[in-house]
Amino acid sequence: MDWKSIQFSQKSLGHLSGPETMKGLVGTSVTVECPYDKRDHKKYWCKETLFSCSTLVTTNHNSEKERKSISDNKSSKEFTVIMNELKKEDEGLYQCGIERTLLSDRSFRDETTSVYVQVKGKGTLLCLIMLAVSLLVFVLEGGPCLHFIYGILWLDFLEFLESLFYSFFDIKTQSFAEPIFFIYRDLKTKLVLLVLCIFSLLTIQNQH
Repeated sequence: MDWKSIQFSQKSLGHLSGPETMKGLVGTSVTVECPYDKRDHKKYWCKETLFSCSTLVTTNHNSEKERKSISDNKSSKEFTVIMNELKKEDEGLYQCGIERTLLSDRSFRDETTSVYVQVKGKGTLLCLIMLAVSLLVFVLEGGPCLHFIYGILWLDFLEFLESLFYSFFDIKTQSFAEPIFFIYRDLKTKLVLLVLCIFSLLTIQNQH
């Protein structure tokens, strides 16, 4: 499953272009296509760090490496980068790049365009679905606060499952113990709200 952005970056250097943002789910892949005008130059894909851009794959030698690959279609003047089996740690700012030399281009400054890769956890999608269902029940039944709080409890449970997912696949974006602590700390507060909500409903019902 690939999610592709329809926006294009305006921050490219030279005639190289590419998508401004790419979005994908954990475990899926994204495909980045970067059109260019320099047919015979080396192309590369790098991830931006604090002071530089660390090259991951190039069209000359390392065309495949650690779930990433790059291919150059010179007839269509476009090179393609594929990132497979996305992990949360893959999220960040990358660059499509074309290497230039002083001899051929009178410049050492490469042509680049920045691409932000955003990776969403699968649990996040489930949380949004549960929230939508909870709000729908709330609206249709006029339902006092009970349904809304019930939905929030489900969101906490799904967030807990998401932390288990990250831990199982060794995705090192967050501490495993810390999310559980915050989830259950919030859960106690919400349980109190739930009890108060039920109590208020029973009180109203008895009055009728």
